[in-house]
Amino acid sequence: MLVDKENYRVGIYTRLSIDDGNNEESVSIDTQKKILTDFVTKKGWQITKIYADDGFSGGNFERPDFKRMIQDIENKEIDCVVTKDLSRLGRNYLDCGYYLEIYFPEHQVRYIAVNDGVDTISNSSMDITPFKNILNEMYVKDISVKVSSARKARAKDGKYMATTAPYGYLKDPQNHNHLIIDEETAPVIKEIFEMYSQGKGTRYITKYLEDKKILRPTEYWLQKGLVRKVQKRNKNYYYWHNKTILDIISNQVYIGAVVGNKTKKLSPKIKKIVKVPKEQWTIIENMHEPIISKELFDKAQRIREKNKILYKNTLEGERYKNIFSRMIRCPDGRNMFCKKIYSRGDSVSIENRKYYCDTTCPHRTKECKNICIRAEKLYKIVLDDINKYANAFCDNKENYSILEQKLEEMTSQNTKTYENEKRRLEDRLNELNMVITSSYEDKVLKRITEDTFIMISNKYEKEQLEIKEKLKGIIEEIEKVNRSNKNAINFTKLLTEFKETGTSELTQSTITNLIDRIIVYPSEILINDKGKKEKIQKIEISYRYIGCLEPTTITFENTVYKTRYEDRTCQICGKKYTPTTSRQKFCIECRDEGRRIRHRKHYREKIQAQGGNKGYRERICILCGKTYKPNSSSQKYCNDCKEKGREILKREWYIKKKEIYQAKKKQKEDEKQRKSA
Repeated sequence: MLVDKENYRVGIYTRLSIDDGNNEESVSIDTQKKILTDFVTKKGWQITKIYADDGFSGGNFERPDFKRMIQDIENKEIDCVVTKDLSRLGRNYLDCGYYLEIYFPEHQVRYIAVNDGVDTISNSSMDITPFKNILNEMYVKDISVKVSSARKARAKDGKYMATTAPYGYLKDPQNHNHLIIDEETAPVIKEIFEMYSQGKGTRYITKYLEDKKILRPTEYWLQKGLVRKVQKRNKNYYYWHNKTILDIISNQVYIGAVVGNKTKKLSPKIKKIVKVPKEQWTIIENMHEPIISKELFDKAQRIREKNKILYKNTLEGERYKNIFSRMIRCPDGRNMFCKKIYSRGDSVSIENRKYYCDTTCPHRTKECKNICIRAEKLYKIVLDDINKYANAFCDNKENYSILEQKLEEMTSQNTKTYENEKRRLEDRLNELNMVITSSYEDKVLKRITEDTFIMISNKYEKEQLEIKEKLKGIIEEIEKVNRSNKNAINFTKLLTEFKETGTSELTQSTITNLIDRIIVYPSEILINDKGKKEKIQKIEISYRYIGCLEPTTITFENTVYKTRYEDRTCQICGKKYTPTTSRQKFCIECRDEGRRIRHRKHYREKIQAQGGNKGYRERICILCGKTYKPNSSSQKYCNDCKEKGREILKREWYIKKKEIYQAKKKQKEDEKQRKSA
């Protein structure tokens, strides 16, 4: 229970929101401060701090000065909070009840609402408080309904209510709810609609706008000063996103219509906004001058609906069946991915698919940018290879004997290698046994001490255990190699089953039963006997039981070799170079310097967009809690607390230095004691 005291450290809290009305002098910040200051002065109490949240709603408690007041309560700096009335503290029934009945009593803080006669030290005044909080919350709901009704009414009148005009328009200086055409960006809108109506995709349009160096909407608004800042900012000012194009195409504002009531709030207490169904939108036509015709807009909508249906059918319809999934790999053993060659092409046809390795593969060098192979060519190579061995081993028994002979040679070669390693380890094991026996005799004859014998025996016994483990593994490998003589029979059985089916197509089960993995190597360009360039690529098909019998080499005939991008001039050194991407502006030697130039340029633009002050954002002083703009990245205190903060840092530095000195001193004493011992 709170105890009445003669003197309190008072925190005066004032709040004013837009909903309360800025023209009402009775609730203005200055009026609240005057009333509360007179009240505290008459009581003879001490005003410690004054908190003011100007322009913040009472529906929630996410307010900067309220949070600062709570922090001061935690730090025991104030023990009494005074407001003009309960609604200044907040208009949320549940949260207000929590602070009045739980938080303030727990922290021994007295709360007083002057005009409402509420005082937490008086039980009689607190009986009516919950009802007043409910009425304050009802006020918020009532205001929310009125604001929503006013917005709907303005939308029905065809007034444009967004803070920023859409790309292609400007707000009329005489009437901010009316739009006028922006002569600088309106032609861009026309071009976008015309290209899309001609069947050009969003990727083509974005690339076209980027090549013409047309600023994207957010960057255009920033440079014109129409907006102050954006949440995310791409380094490339001319980069247009596909969604931006689709949003422009679907916006009816470009045919002179104003669309309202597209979103709504679930509740005055919840900030979440949800979309309203299109049937419930308010659409008022002929409210401003159109940029495009109604016929062009309708044509673009028909094309977009058609594209939506095609995309949906593509997702739900038949897809390309990747029979080589998790089987085709690059030389580093990583799985290769399957993707479309042409993004807008057929998703089912094998002609529009290719396999490529990951961009993070270690084999990627200047000579080998990537490994790729068309799915159609790989399919033909694997099918021909399987048919070759099926015809060779099933129709001709002599070829089967040749396979047996080849496997026998492989087996004998592997066996010989393992036998040599086994013999070497056994010889070393015998040597260790002799060394340990000799050391034991020397110990018995007292040629060496017992400690020396234990050290020698431990060392060599550990090596003995390691050799025995290796021997065990080699013996298992020898047995496995000896069992591989039966693999020829198993392989020919699989080939016979494939040939007996009589199908000329590969299936997932066929690939899984016959092939273990397929390794694709990077392509190489060689000079043939005729002195011409020839592109070749090696592929290894490793079959089950027997491995790779013979690598396959592809020769790409009649291939035209040309660079994807034309040669450019480096913007730093002026040297000619061949770019690897569409955005590369510098040669390889100047790449790092170009990156630093871009970073500096972006930093200067960021500072300019934030209004200068060396680019540092506002901070809160950790001593007084006041917001300030720092002049360096290490400034922790405002200008008023600078001297006090310097003394604190100096004291912390002295304590830290003293601790280091004591630690070194103790370390020296320990070393001295250790040496003396």
